[in-house]
Amino acid sequence: TALVVNGGGTNNSIFNNTFIGEKISFYSTTFSGQDLIQTGTKLTNNIMSGATMLASGADAAVLSNNVAAEVDDKYLPMKGSPAVDKGAVIAENTEAFVGKAPDVGAYELGGAYWTPGANWTVPEGIQ
Repeated sequence: TALVVNGGGTNNSIFNNTFIGEKISFYSTTFSGQDLIQTGTKLTNNIMSGATMLASGADAAVLSNNVAAEVDDKYLPMKGSPAVDKGAVIAENTEAFVGKAPDVGAYELGGAYWTPGANWTVPEGIQ
């Protein structure tokens, strides 16, 4: 599973990610006796290659502008991909992009490449 969110998690913003290589792209789980609630959660502009397991009805997350698309070995969308220039502009989230619209997924084809994950140095004296 690429991303697991607590089933009682509401108002999550899950934008511009690349979830590939897993059978399940997005999954929510709950503890026994709890309801699966994702009210206010938005999944937008994500590349997803697997299934999603979401709440339904009034408690469901809102999915928009997510696509299944191939990426290269650096997770960049391939030229001609349905992810290129097909992203929605998300207020207070979308920064500069290349082309007529942002790309769907974590990376912008033709944009600056960045390395995902934490990048820090452990201070001396801490093990």
